[in-house]
Amino acid sequence: WVNQYDGGDMTAPFGGFKQSGNGRDKSLHAFDKYTELKATWIKL
Repeated sequence: WVNQYDGGDMTAPFGGFKQSGNGRDKSLHAFDKYTELKATWIKL
C-alpha cells in the first residue's frame, strides 16, 4: 500500500540499504549490529 500509516506486516523485516538509517529491524539481521563473532580455544 502506498501512503498508508503503519501498514507494514509486523512479522516482515524492513529497512533500507547503505546510509538509509533503518537497517534490518524485525529480523535476525538486526542482531548483527549488536553482536560480534568470537573464537574461543579450550585445551582438553
